Amino acid sequence: MGHQDFEREYTALRAAEGRMLPDAMVKALPHLPRQHALYGEWRVRARSVKSLSQYLEKKKPRAILEIGCGNGWLTNFLARQLQVECCGIDINEVELKQAVRLFSSNSRVTYVYGDIESEAFDACVVDVIVCASVIQYFANFRSLIDRLKQLLNPGGEIHIVDSPIYNGSDTEAAKARSEDHFRNSGHPRMASYYHHHTWMSLDDYRYTVLYNPRSLWGRMKRWMGFSPFPWIVIR
Repeated sequence: MGHQDFEREYTALRAAEGRMLPDAMVKALPHLPRQHALYGEWRVRARSVKSLSQYLEKKKPRAILEIGCGNGWLTNFLARQLQVECCGIDINEVELKQAVRLFSSNSRVTYVYGDIESEAFDACVVDVIVCASVIQYFANFRSLIDRLKQLLNPGGEIHIVDSPIYNGSDTEAAKARSEDHFRNSGHPRMASYYHHHTWMSLDDYRYTVLYNPRSLWGRMKRWMGFSPFPWIVIR
């Protein structure tokens, strides 16, 4: 199954879930009107991206790459907040065209259609790579991370946010929930594109967990409206 098959299934599912937002709303992200069905989800995401931005501001990166940038809001947000060069890459042409339409006036932003695992990106070397709600769409986690590490300058970092990471015992139940969701949404084929990565996948890497929603402090922060997903930095 190729990229076009994935794009067709993925965009259809997002439309069914109400996630294909009109231009005016995408330009306002990560904030949505209070009456919007996804307001609560984006309120949590606004907190996450604020934390990410504040962290990166201290690191002072010169160039940032976002993998799976979708409609481009986060790439543009980081470019504006940090005043650095940001590139978003995606194989989802539908949303990428929206990103170009809405944010290409920002001279610090570039959007590229393509597969990050392609040799075409060998020369794309940056200080920070952001994977926001995207690792679950890569079948081989280690292959992805090994590839991204090749694109980092010395001292660079990979940030994984807004994606679930499972304990081994959780995986089968999570797969069943995902399959039920895709089937009930009318898009059962999406199950073949959605992958459930575990903490064991990180064993070969030097990483730090900046936020763990399962820790005592993390559970308290979740109660206060923070993300249900971990924030992981691989160096």
